Amino acid sequence: MSNRWGKGPSWRQVDHTADRGFDVEGPTRRGLFEGAALALFSVLVDGSRVEPGNEQPLVLSGVDLSDLWVNYLRELLYLYNGKGFVVHHVEVERMGWKGLKAVVYGEPFSPERHPVLGEVKAVTYHQAGVERTASGWRGRFILDV
Repeated sequence: MSNRWGKGPSWRQVDHTADRGFDVEGPTRRGLFEGAALALFSVLVDGSRVEPGNEQPLVLSGVDLSDLWVNYLRELLYLYNGKGFVVHHVEVERMGWKGLKAVVYGEPFSPERHPVLGEVKAVTYHQAGVERTASGWRGRFILDV
């Protein structure tokens, strides 16, 4: 498992034909969602020089927790692909089974400061899901790359 700072939520890539998948673990639902943002951005840019100086509010909903999971990841991907915003970290302020409110910290993308590692076309619903485990929470998502 891997993460940027060596503590907190963790994730690992999973084998998946023609796409990239991630299993993410966190001690809480909030921690799970916060870790998923770091996992997603670990395939997009080298995050070692991303600064948390700018904030983007995020309010999302879904028909259930799995739908919220995918909507959340898609919105983060849109911040990067659509708005040129690179995520340093996310703080989930409020979370329910069908909605969340968070603040996304990061900065505008700069090719000199944020080397591109890969391209992600979409976050898919294929195998996407969230579940409670004995040690906290686990979620899976698959990226169309």
